[in-house]
Amino acid sequence: MVKMDEYAKELIDSYKHEEWESIENNDEAQKKSQEYASKNVTMEKQINIKISSDLMDALQEKALAAGKPLSLFVSSILQRYISGQLAE
Repeated sequence: MVKMDEYAKELIDSYKHEEWESIENNDEAQKKSQEYASKNVTMEKQINIKISSDLMDALQEKALAAGKPLSLFVSSILQRYISGQLAE
């Protein structure tokens, strides 16, 4: 089972309690969100690492299950580790 952080738990609880509302003109809202994200989220550095095939396969599987591109998934793992949200 996947462990969720507090924010993820709050989102799920909020959804279960029907606190979410549909957005009128969803396409426009999505476009605004994408524009905001592209202006505010930039990857400035790149790293190259060598890992075993087994580890790569496992990462790809987990990324697919999370619905994220592999690089974003690995980046999120590193971010959670650095911020102390992911234990050793």
